[in-house]
Amino acid sequence: MHRLTRGRVASALATATVAIGLTPGCPTGGSPGDDDDTTGEALTDEEQVVRGNNDLAVGLYQQNREESGNLFLSPFSITAALSMTYAGAEQNTESQMADVLGVGIAEPDWHTHLGGLTRDLSGDQGRGYTLHVANAVWGQDQLPFHDAYVDVLDADYGAPLQTTDFAADPDAALALINGWVADHTEGLIQDLFRTGDIDEFTRLVLANAIYFQATWARQFDEDDTWAAGFRVEGNYEDAWMMHMTSTFPVYDDEEVKVLEMPYTDEEASMVFVLPVENDGLAHVEQGLTREKLEGWIDGLADETADVALPRFRIDFETPLADNLKLQGMTDAFNPVAADFSGIAPLDAVDGALFLRGLRHKAHVGVGEEGTEAAAATGVAVGDDDDTDIFVFHANHPFLFLIRDRVSGAILFLGRVSEPGA
Repeated sequence: MHRLTRGRVASALATATVAIGLTPGCPTGGSPGDDDDTTGEALTDEEQVVRGNNDLAVGLYQQNREESGNLFLSPFSITAALSMTYAGAEQNTESQMADVLGVGIAEPDWHTHLGGLTRDLSGDQGRGYTLHVANAVWGQDQLPFHDAYVDVLDADYGAPLQTTDFAADPDAALALINGWVADHTEGLIQDLFRTGDIDEFTRLVLANAIYFQATWARQFDEDDTWAAGFRVEGNYEDAWMMHMTSTFPVYDDEEVKVLEMPYTDEEASMVFVLPVENDGLAHVEQGLTREKLEGWIDGLADETADVALPRFRIDFETPLADNLKLQGMTDAFNPVAADFSGIAPLDAVDGALFLRGLRHKAHVGVGEEGTEAAAATGVAVGDDDDTDIFVFHANHPFLFLIRDRVSGAILFLGRVSEPGA
């Protein structure tokens, strides 16, 4: 049983970042791929971008679900960084990346609408939450990158090309890039790249960082947080469980109970998916699809709910290259097959560029807002009879996601197997 320490935890704090390093390899010999632009549904361009992001979210989750313990990643961060790379892909490399990203519209429109969605979600938009999405690109000094590629990065992703000398001083470049990541994640993501990830052969690094912080629309009172059992691998361990009774959007069936907790202004929320069975998470994960997630969310309806949730913190790192290869994106990592000739002329980089470094780190902490704020928010059950209360006690492993309620985009997705907060 782990020892509990009772420190105050922010209501919701999450960061994620992914970066991609490109290095030259052998001359490319890729062949043209097929452009499959059929979705089977009439979606707007922005809806197509959101669907691609959400499909990638579930796909990456499925690739990582066999890992033990907690899991947490940001599909939106991964979509942004991969899309910046996709802008310079050609032939079969381009087709494979489009399939993984779920691109069902013309490539220029994909970048336009993904960039537009990023700008809409990020920055000071008068919302009740803080979401900062930042992109950055560093290229080898003196390398003649294609103007069209640089223009897409600048105009659509807000990432004007910065230069550094990987060839002469890779350690300085490493420190520069890791420093940018730390700065744009409030210091929560440190040392994204490790020594050796960036060397004298690196020619381009693209990075995306997300910082998210929000306050619950209905806050927990810290006085109603106490130690209780949380089931971990068949045994119960103590966890700080937060309690509240209030009205929330909920859903249930024979497999899961679902609870949505909106943040202030209710434009974003965290959705919890609790298996009905104590040991039912593996079964729920195995059948998880974007369509099933959307069905649960579409079925949400307001009810009075008795809620018990654990505080939790998660730090997670995943081997994205292996995940993406399993989803069919193989050529991009192959020094012979990769075709990123849309980034820079082949003769300028001494061979073809290919993806070599690919890292994703994410952090989340969930708990009460400050004591004063929680104390100022009274929770009233009203006149509802106790027999009508929806009971949502998350005392065993569950899924969760943070989503933008306006667009439907999944910003973060994970599971809690061991709260440990």
